[in-house]
Amino acid sequence: ITPALIDPCAVTYNIGVTGGATPYRFTLTNSGTGQITGPSAPQAAPFATPALAAGNYVVQVADNGGCINTTNLAVTPNPPVPIT
Repeated sequence: ITPALIDPCAVTYNIGVTGGATPYRFTLTNSGTGQITGPSAPQAAPFATPALAAGNYVVQVADNGGCINTTNLAVTPNPPVPIT
């Protein structure tokens, strides 16, 4: 999982997958609010997340064979932009 776009308020990530049977379905759950994004339409990796605010998320990937894997993603806020 690598950051793709960083701004002061939100971050998007590209989620890569190795192994399993393509296409994949991606689901993203905000651990703090319980808000679920997805599952995505079947697609090849990488999956680009929507812009994410700071918080903890669970990423779930399901392959075409029904195998499911999850990982945690901690999004930290960017430091404030100094104004001089």
